[in-house]
Amino acid sequence: MFGELEQKNFRNTPVLWQKVIVALPNLTQIKIKIMKLNAVHHIQVTYPFEVEEAILFFYSKVLGLTEIARPDLMKNDSGAWYKLGDIELHVSREKNADNQASRRHFCLQVDNLNAFEVHLKEHGIEIIPDQRPLPGCARFFFRDPGGNRIEIAEFVKSTFTEQQTENLLLT
Repeated sequence: MFGELEQKNFRNTPVLWQKVIVALPNLTQIKIKIMKLNAVHHIQVTYPFEVEEAILFFYSKVLGLTEIARPDLMKNDSGAWYKLGDIELHVSREKNADNQASRRHFCLQVDNLNAFEVHLKEHGIEIIPDQRPLPGCARFFFRDPGGNRIEIAEFVKSTFTEQQTENLLLT
């Protein structure tokens, strides 16, 4: 039996699991749980103390995110937690936060990029144009009051084939 297992094609099986399979030929009923990532649960952005009022106003009023309760252990901490779809956004104060220097960002998807841009400009937000356009994605960037970079994107049908495929699926 060992010889048969050793000769099997394990080309797509990680080396560690190959060794486990070969070493345990009589224990085929054992189920091995493999690590798997399921989803992004939350994203945390930070801000310096000086902009606390502005950043909380920004996320709750300008972006219109729904604030959610934090665990009792964290109720007295600065900042706020918000929910958008299945993902939470945690906004927290950080001593010496230097977000302006970073390109790190998160992306929010919208249905109407132009309307969202107008909305942000009405609140005095400076739009940073897309310097590296992606096929099928119209986007721009901006920074929140804490200096965090945020991407706003609308995914568009960029080719005739994509539009035709969607039409076929809808009929």
